[in-house]
Amino acid sequence: MHPDLESLVTAGKLPAPAAEKLSLLEPGTYCLHPSWGPGKIAGWDVDNDRVRVDFEGKDGHELKLEFAAKSLSPLVSTHVLAMRVADRAAMTTMAEKQAADFVKLVLQSYGGRMMLDQFEEVVKPKILSEARFKPWWEATKKVLRTNKSFVVPPKRTLPMELRDEGLTHAEALVGDFTSSKDLKTKVKAAEAILNNLAAFDKDAGPLGTVLAGLEEAGSKSLRLQPNVAFELLLIRDELLVRVPTLGTLPEGSQTIAAALNDERKSVTDVLKALPIGRTKQLLATFPTAFGESWLQEAFARLNDTTGRTVTEIARFIMDQGKSEELMIYLQTGIQNRSLSMDALQWVCRERKADAFEVFDSDFAPALLSALEREHYDESNRRTGRLRDLITDDKELLGDLVAQLDPSQIKTFARRLWGSPVFDDLTRRSLLARVIKAAPEVQSIVEQTEDESDGSDDILIVSTQSYIDRQASYERLLKEEIPQNTRDIAIARGYGDLRENFEFKSAKEQQRVLMRRQKVMEREISIARQTDFKDAPTHLVSIGTVVEYRESPTAEIESVTLLGAWDSEPARGILSYLSGIGKALIGKAVGEVATLPTSDGTPRGVTITSIRRFAQ
Repeated sequence: MHPDLESLVTAGKLPAPAAEKLSLLEPGTYCLHPSWGPGKIAGWDVDNDRVRVDFEGKDGHELKLEFAAKSLSPLVSTHVLAMRVADRAAMTTMAEKQAADFVKLVLQSYGGRMMLDQFEEVVKPKILSEARFKPWWEATKKVLRTNKSFVVPPKRTLPMELRDEGLTHAEALVGDFTSSKDLKTKVKAAEAILNNLAAFDKDAGPLGTVLAGLEEAGSKSLRLQPNVAFELLLIRDELLVRVPTLGTLPEGSQTIAAALNDERKSVTDVLKALPIGRTKQLLATFPTAFGESWLQEAFARLNDTTGRTVTEIARFIMDQGKSEELMIYLQTGIQNRSLSMDALQWVCRERKADAFEVFDSDFAPALLSALEREHYDESNRRTGRLRDLITDDKELLGDLVAQLDPSQIKTFARRLWGSPVFDDLTRRSLLARVIKAAPEVQSIVEQTEDESDGSDDILIVSTQSYIDRQASYERLLKEEIPQNTRDIAIARGYGDLRENFEFKSAKEQQRVLMRRQKVMEREISIARQTDFKDAPTHLVSIGTVVEYRESPTAEIESVTLLGAWDSEPARGILSYLSGIGKALIGKAVGEVATLPTSDGTPRGVTITSIRRFAQ
């Protein structure tokens, strides 16, 4: 016990336990407060019952001796928090230039194991700012995962750890695998072993443990987690191939072929989830698993899977010498409009190579039909990918038009122009590509544009009203029209149509709905969205708030002029196409505008101010 503190204990001014603890907190040492964080003991004032502490951002904070003993914990000078107090800039430099050593220091300060949330509390924002931390940590994780000294968790609910310094690389890899708590982590650990087989050159024995673990985990999880289970079993099979000394699978082991048959309903989802390399490996087992029906099984998956998996399935079928069968399958799907979006994308991408045979005149209308199907498919999270392919691939339309005769081009151009899939600017750009590929049909395309009421006939609309109008249009197509069709069918069953009121009513409703559909399609096709951010204010324009008054003594009134489909009179919001909107548009401050009124009496007002509408 420190002599100064011992005298206070003798005098009854300080409890002995508090004095013992304070003896560990002499001036110059470091400490930690549960609320104020780390600090450095700046000095004692025993006579006045005070301990002075320089906390981070709060120097010279005084505490009573007994309170300091209860609330402060000693920190060794090598603890990261003590080092942060001593020289924060040095810690920042270490983190940025020696990331692995810095993380090791932090882990050692906390017993070699800590959660990521706790790690972040130590590092940010004192050592690394909030903005700097995320990119730094992403880069640092990659470094740590290649270092056998660290265990970096795959998710935040698991701790980050320091390994025993004496572990070999092989022992560390096997340790990661055997200690994995969930299947996805086990897959990553097994892949790391495959990528570092050289570490087992001197002793492949531990790989037997890995092989048994893959077999057990894969077999047990087939029913509940087939995606990961297949990946584990595929890794197992690759390990056997790459390390022949491991021998063969024991009798009774789960084979991939048997698993495919047992989990046939899950195969499509498995293919979607597998990395491409594993997809190839799994497809290679199809003939063994499904026998003579393997091709039908492959076709079914080709039309029900996505992206690169479609490419891999098509390539596998062709590698098996079944190119002709693949082309027949694709051609049938194109004619029946049953080919999936991803299969159609594959045909587009491979039109000059593997899919050359089916990229013909039948493909153009099938593609447009699929585009519209994709556009209205609310359940498809990947909506728009086929549309993006057409707009991004500058040569696609030209190659497509080359397969069509002038009559077919005319039909194609009309459908393209009237399609709700593209906005007007994109439609014009696409039509320009059609003209470039087939100049002789320019007049046809121009006629198509003319029949669509020309470029000057447009509607300026707000983005939100455009979204609302699109939703109404889709509701009309998907709900109201189909319901009307069902109503007509039901009413037809009531007997004599000449006296059938329900049938006549349903047919009249059908005419109303068809008119609405036509009007909405035209309006949507000529609508131009805007957020009004660039609305000019030197004159009354769309997207401005206009103030005016009838006479110098009258109260000032205001109105907000927005898009064609914006109208909330109670809030003073009017469409620019309204009577008042038309009367005000183009006027300047000080000008007189004649506004229409409900009783038909014109009303003259003077504009006093114009400002841009702010949402």
